[in-house]
Amino acid sequence: MDLINQIAAFLVGLIIFHFMDEQEYLTLFKRLELGVCFFCRKKYKSTGDDYFFKQAKQEFNHSKVFASIVDPDSKYRFPNETYTVREDTLGHYSVDGISKRYLATRFFFAGKSAEEFDLDNSLAFMGVLEKFQYLVYSEVMKFIPQEYYRYLESITNEEKEHSDILLGKVEQSLLIIKWNLKLLISLPLLLIDLLILQLNR
Repeated sequence: MDLINQIAAFLVGLIIFHFMDEQEYLTLFKRLELGVCFFCRKKYKSTGDDYFFKQAKQEFNHSKVFASIVDPDSKYRFPNETYTVREDTLGHYSVDGISKRYLATRFFFAGKSAEEFDLDNSLAFMGVLEKFQYLVYSEVMKFIPQEYYRYLESITNEEKEHSDILLGKVEQSLLIIKWNLKLLISLPLLLIDLLILQLNR
């Protein structure tokens, strides 16, 4: 399963490299990281687990790094407690995140919102997704401009750390297998989503 995920991450990296320009993929990463930040903030508010607040801040910092590369004059501030629960916008912030807008995520979450799952399932799918994100960033690091390498290297290492911590919190180990299988089946749809993004740009 790990080998298949690595192959899929390699293919995602190829699509990004060949079909997206630098600003497009950095903007995509920025929006994804910000979306995960919001999801972690929601989990922190519903569980009181300080780890989710810590991860939310790290994900926000990742988004901030990508934003600063795309727009050096970008003024990003960590959102306060009054942010909206919508995933598509937050004031002037435009995000993607863990949503139902893509074919892959609609299948992965079986048409539900990510927020509808209980804590153990949330920990499992977040850990699985963070690991895949680590693999994708590892592939992207092979072709990004050298001046961005140290930024992405730090972000990539933190994504691996997130995955390890989240999966370590899962009480029912079978859930990790379940969400890994769902990711595996979703991967072809992810590749289609990326191609659709390019056709619609």
